[in-house]
Amino acid sequence: MQGPDLEPILAIERVSFPSPWPRSAFELAIAAPDLMSIVACADAVLGYLIGCPDVNDLLIANVAVDPRARREGIGRLLLDEAITRARGLHLAGCKLDVRMSNESAQRLYDRLGFQPRGVRRNYYQHPPEDALHMRLTLD
Repeated sequence: MQGPDLEPILAIERVSFPSPWPRSAFELAIAAPDLMSIVACADAVLGYLIGCPDVNDLLIANVAVDPRARREGIGRLLLDEAITRARGLHLAGCKLDVRMSNESAQRLYDRLGFQPRGVRRNYYQHPPEDALHMRLTLD
């Protein structure tokens, strides 16, 4: 992820989430060497993923794909790359939170081996919704 990617990333963010991250969050992701910032590009930015490694796991904090490019495997490619990098960092797993209503994302995470680990009540605010907490154990 680099500075020129910001505008298309922000456009994808705005159409993907009811409470989009601000520009400053993506600027931080670009500047912070310890954060994992991945972009899928062809002729344009098609999707992105922001991950935050901690002592044991990679927290997948944000992942989105341009609506015009969804269902083409881009989300899976981004997640596969993040998982590969997490293994390279010798992390024990990857974890994420997903809206309870986002069944398509949950199906993707399930196909990748993520397991439900609990529900975070009222995790999202706009609109209010619970989150399903999921984790993938890395071998």
